[in-house]
Amino acid sequence: VVIAAVASIWLLRSHRAADEARPVPVVAPAAAPMTLAVLPFETDQSNVYASEGFVEGLFRDLVSVDGLRVITPRSPAFDESAQARILRGSIRGTEPELTVDAELVHGSDGSTFWRHRYSSRGNLSVIERQLSRDVATQLRTIAPASMSAVASSRKRYDPAPEAYREYLKGRHYWNKFTAEGREKAREHFEQAIDLDPAYALAYAGLADTYTMMGFYGERPEETFPKGRAAARRASGRATRCWKAP
Repeated sequence: VVIAAVASIWLLRSHRAADEARPVPVVAPAAAPMTLAVLPFETDQSNVYASEGFVEGLFRDLVSVDGLRVITPRSPAFDESAQARILRGSIRGTEPELTVDAELVHGSDGSTFWRHRYSSRGNLSVIERQLSRDVATQLRTIAPASMSAVASSRKRYDPAPEAYREYLKGRHYWNKFTAEGREKAREHFEQAIDLDPAYALAYAGLADTYTMMGFYGERPEETFPKGRAAARRASGRATRCWKAP
């Protein structure tokens, strides 16, 4: 019995020594996401609507990039942008021939590490998608390995150029947060739908507008139901419009 007990103690100590000698795997902490501050694009007064909506579209595309944290001047964390990379640019010209200049800048010292010029040739939505992909590709060269290469793994629906312009105008007026602005936004979103009945974002804009009208007491018995109906149409069209690459 004594011999068996001694043998058991010896085996237990041997196993403990082996466990202590075995290297413990080191798990690297998850890489912090890179921060990208998206600034308003400079433009002249005639293209203000295009700049606002264009930048909102960029933000919507870029937030889908894994490993990237996107902020705007409206974000509470915008004061931290000195440690971020910054996307800024301008939209110049006369419709439908607009030129978009974009550049990526180090927030720490203001140095530019990438810039490119795009010509709309009548379809600004195509530039919006291409720019978001180019930005994601450029940031990936200096970002954590977990960051995805493109802004989306799905192919986005390209609306008719005229419908996209009406959508941008609708967003411009919606952002004014006034009764007159909401009425104008409704008109432009409806025109976008007339021009391209498959355009999900136009229905989403219309839903936002009707919902905001109801929230501010503007015919809520009428606008809230219309907002819900537009939201359902937006959801159904979005499902059909997104396609595998």
